[in-house]
This record gives sequence, C-alpha cells and structure tokens, in this order.
Amino acid sequence: MFIAIVVFIATAVLLIFSGINRSRMTAKITIEVSPSGSTIKLNDKGIKEGTKKVRPGSYTIKVSHDGFTTGSKSITISKNQDVYVGVVLDPSSLSTNNWFDTHPEDALKGEGITGKSMDQASQELQAKFPIITNLPLIDQEYRIDYGKSKKEPDNPQALAIVITYYSESGKQQAIDWIRFKGYNPDNMEIIYINKPFSF
Repeated sequence: MFIAIVVFIATAVLLIFSGINRSRMTAKITIEVSPSGSTIKLNDKGIKEGTKKVRPGSYTIKVSHDGFTTGSKSITISKNQDVYVGVVLDPSSLSTNNWFDTHPEDALKGEGITGKSMDQASQELQAKFPIITNLPLIDQEYRIDYGKSKKEPDNPQALAIVITYYSESGKQQAIDWIRFKGYNPDNMEIIYINKPFSF
C-alpha cells in the first residue's frame, strides 16, 4: 500500500512538472534544410526537420552533411513568436559538386527555402524599419530610397535611408516628408546624395 502511494505521488509530481515545462514552450521554430538527410542540432541537441515548440530565448541551429559546408544560424525568439529557419548547404567536395543537378528534389527544396528566407528577411526589415513600405518615393526635387548601411556594412539587419536631392529645398522637403510620416530623421542613418540640376 505504501509503495502504491509513493508511486502515485511520484507520478502526479512528474505530470505536474511536465505540464509546467510544456506551458513554458510558448514559441515555435520551424526548421527546413537541404540536402535532405542532413544532421540538425538545436543548441547541440539533435533534432529533426519540422516545427518544434521551444521556450523563448536564444538558439543556435547547426546543419551538417558529408561533403557539404556546415551551416549555422543564431536566433533569439520571443514568447508566442514563430520563427522560420531555412538552411541550404553548399557542396564542398568533388563527390557532391553536382549534387543539386543530380538530386532535383533537393534543388527544388533549396529554392523554396531560399524564397521563404528572403520573405522572412523582408518582413523583419519592414517590422524594424516600417518607413521602407513607403519607398521609393520620387519627387521633382528629391528621391528617397533605402540601401545598405555604411555604419554597419556587415549587418544585413541594418539599413540606411538614401536621400538624393536636386536642390537644398528638395533636401529639406525630403526631411519634412519623413517627419510628416511620423518618423524622426535624427534616429536614422541617412545618406545624402546631392545631384544638382544640369541644364
């Protein structure tokens, strides 16, 4: 009888802790890789492709396959966030040099991964820099675009606003337009390009 009570209590405690642990898994990571059959590690723990519930925090995804370069991506995920991580490995040996030519299913999967990754990167940039959804803006006296940051050239998540102006009044009008849209130019990296009118 005593043993049965102990087993019951132990099982109840285990179920409670298991439920608490699952309730902390409030984020999702969807991982997709090419070539198929690659080894995937999430913070050095082996996992399979697909969607995995995780706790909010920082993660490193490493993907490896014989004859290919190793891919690695680091992410930070928040509560209730769903992050897509796609990795396409590059051949690194003579035996795999033509892999994607001879394995069309992996080539097609790789194209899909690249497209999804570009879409996600675009969405992340728009969330971080909502002004870019209004660009390019072309006026008679100025033009506003966005491009690669000069302050952080190696950071793909850093952008600069590019103002090409044809007169000083055009430069001021571009700044005024940014303010009118609800953004503070002082908080932006702005690259100015002066192109005076030529007659």
